[in-house]
Amino acid sequence: MTLKHSCDIKDILIIGGGLVGATLAVALALTKKEYSQALVDAAPEEALFDPRLIALTPGSVCLFKNLDIWPHLVKYAEPIKHIHVSKRGSFGSVAIHAAELDLSELGFVVPAKYINAALYSIIRKTSAITLLKPAQLQSFTYNQEEVSLQINLGEKTTTYRAKKMIGADGNHSLVRQLLNIPTRQIDYHQSAIVTMTTLKSAHENVAYERFQHKGAIAMLPLQENKVATIWTDDNAIISDLMTLEDEAFIKQLQKNMGYRLGRFLAISQRSVFPLQMIQAKELPQSKLFLLLGNAAHTLNPIAAQGLNLSLYEVAALVENLQKNDFSLHGFHHQYQKSLQLSHYLPKIFASDFFMLPGIRPLGMLGLDSFFPAKKFFAKAAMQHSGKIPALLLPD
Repeated sequence: MTLKHSCDIKDILIIGGGLVGATLAVALALTKKEYSQALVDAAPEEALFDPRLIALTPGSVCLFKNLDIWPHLVKYAEPIKHIHVSKRGSFGSVAIHAAELDLSELGFVVPAKYINAALYSIIRKTSAITLLKPAQLQSFTYNQEEVSLQINLGEKTTTYRAKKMIGADGNHSLVRQLLNIPTRQIDYHQSAIVTMTTLKSAHENVAYERFQHKGAIAMLPLQENKVATIWTDDNAIISDLMTLEDEAFIKQLQKNMGYRLGRFLAISQRSVFPLQMIQAKELPQSKLFLLLGNAAHTLNPIAAQGLNLSLYEVAALVENLQKNDFSLHGFHHQYQKSLQLSHYLPKIFASDFFMLPGIRPLGMLGLDSFFPAKKFFAKAAMQHSGKIPALLLPD
């Protein structure tokens, strides 16, 4: 028989303990207002292998600095000082340098496992956060004033009450489903291979993105002369690549990327992620509910916007909550811009529309030589335009 228990009402209950939900919990705990909160994380106590390699924009780095998380991450973080974008089979390219934007770096690359570890180290020491782990949302009911949630905790079901509930529970958000929020979905029929590649030569802190006929290969600087490698392509091609032995895979990777990074020596374990864009057609118009991160939008990773956009939303929500505004009001333009960039950037660089044979090199060379256009493109990709929440600014 399932036992049921009732707990005191929380100010905020967060469903989803991934990078977005955990960052929000830490950010709320450090605000001037004292929020009592609970964080529901379905992951087991024993940390699962997380192969993701995260490219953080300068704004996201500022967020982690302002939350005192960066000291836990800096020793694992490798700066990106230059970005080089090209198209396989074309001589044109676009180069973006941190100095051109008056920055010391364009971002940092950090393995996700270290970000997770740093966040949970803080969460477990913070009395304002009740951590429910491993735990899963079962259902909820609500009235005009509060939400009543049934949370599975091992062999028992506990009822939690909250003044506000935030769904940060990923692509297949149960919160979104239970609220009957429809989604717009685009299946790219593509997947991404994620691995680490060891180089013979130094990477010089250059991030490379090489577009192919349909997909792209990104190689981002890591410590110990390694690079994060993300190879996206049609599902059939990715499936074939996954069947290759490491030596054969490295050979194919070298053929597709060329030798700008020198010779590739080895790769780590390969993981595969399907590529989709999922967007909630409507967001909850309620003082009780809000969706964040992949629960509201899952983006094509080629533009590296997904987590950075979600961290932007965390900062925006915390800022609005200080004004008793439980919404992302005033920041929606950035959300829409990032969605468009994520969806159309791969098409611009990889399709035969803007870059027809013979025209493509001129287009890329033109962008590279026309500094104002390149600067606008770079700042849009790095989220340095529009209204910026205070947590994303230097202290």
